Amino acid sequence: MDGHAIRLMLGGLKSFLPALHAGYRGTVGTVTGAYCYSVWLRHQAIIAKAVPAHRARTVVELGPGDSVGVGCAALLSGADRYIGLDVVDHLRPDHDLKVLDELVTLFERRAPIPNDAHFPDLEPKLKSYSFPKKLFTDDGPRQIRLDHDRVGAIRAALLDDRAAVLYDDKPLGYLAPWDERSVDRASVDLVLTQSVLQDVSHGGRQSRLAHAFASMVKWLRPGGVMSHQIDFGFPGGEAWNHHWRYSDAAWAMVRGNRPFFENREPLSTYLGLCMENGCEVVSVHRVKKEGIPREALAPRFRRLSEDDLRTSSAHIVAVKR
Repeated sequence: MDGHAIRLMLGGLKSFLPALHAGYRGTVGTVTGAYCYSVWLRHQAIIAKAVPAHRARTVVELGPGDSVGVGCAALLSGADRYIGLDVVDHLRPDHDLKVLDELVTLFERRAPIPNDAHFPDLEPKLKSYSFPKKLFTDDGPRQIRLDHDRVGAIRAALLDDRAAVLYDDKPLGYLAPWDERSVDRASVDLVLTQSVLQDVSHGGRQSRLAHAFASMVKWLRPGGVMSHQIDFGFPGGEAWNHHWRYSDAAWAMVRGNRPFFENREPLSTYLGLCMENGCEVVSVHRVKKEGIPREALAPRFRRLSEDDLRTSSAHIVAVKR
């Protein structure tokens, strides 16, 4: 066993110690307005091609992390309501107020979508990073809304000390932890995730990943859309798929008691969960890379299809039928 593997397992073991694990929140305050602007407009550009008639009035983001800036971007560009749901409470209004101000400036300028020069590792990639003017009209369901009342309502929602409760009269809501009853059935137009689902556990008697997909589909209206950017790699190794070398028992030690951590599932798992829950996959943008060869992987990963074996990340758009 190499030093990297030992460090990973020690990290997993530490997560079982209350003194080290209590109050875990992850990183906070690292996301910028430019990042959220780029994420939101990338999802919108791909959805517009895959589902041209789709309009996102009510948006749910699963796992917004240390900022609801993507939600602020949605509310500034046509959405009526945004709900952020997370496992751990990351909400920091003072930081998100700065993100909101940056977003307003970017939308006022109709700034280009920040590309690889700004965020070289950000997926999905686009063919063009020009501001998508065709997506927005002055009086249609997709419109830039930067008036004083709109921005003020978003700001007030961020500052509301009851923000952990979802109110129908607020444009922005946030809840952590969430469950399938956190959002009304058939009330949502778009559910999106950005590099989140790969950290939701899968397998065993109860799969949190399967539960998440079932919940997201319940929340969607017929014709509603799921838009998911999923990263299948794991940082720190000599190849993107080095984590597939570990047996399930060894990886359980690495994962430990952390509330979210790489589940090691390939693309086909997510496509299957879309279809099992009554969604049609209408777009898949794959990033393919060479990695550790098949024969060097743990036995269950040696049986992967060639597509799964080479797909290091993917963006999925699926429609509820």
